Amino acid sequence: MRKLEDIPKKDLFEAPEGYFDRLPGIIQTRVAESEKQSAWLPYFTTSLKYALPVLVIGIGAIFYWQQPEAQSAETLLTSIDTTQLVAYLDESDVSLDDLLESVPLDQIEADAIDQNPINKIIIDEEDLEDLSNEFGADYF
Repeated sequence: MRKLEDIPKKDLFEAPEGYFDRLPGIIQTRVAESEKQSAWLPYFTTSLKYALPVLVIGIGAIFYWQQPEAQSAETLLTSIDTTQLVAYLDESDVSLDDLLESVPLDQIEADAIDQNPINKIIIDEEDLEDLSNEFGADYF
């Protein structure tokens, strides 16, 4: 094992001539340049601190008011063609009793249905022919 004092000392690195004389001036110019650049940063961060929440609230408000309004069931049903509704009800297993149970009726409407059922409506043959000609279908 060797002692540290026995190792020969060599200068492996050499500094350029006058480097340490110029070093304080170089450091001062770099510090002065960075201070000049950061001088506008506090104004920017202050304005950003107030502008960013306003921007976020504005975008949130736009999305809130742009949402489509919820439509009622009646509005949706009026937008569907009657023939399509009839075809769907014919193909489904829903009976007339099931439909009447799901529709809330007051006493006046229920009495009107009991007094005037659809199967007791009397239509003359002449009226049936007129309806058949008007709708372009031959049901009879």
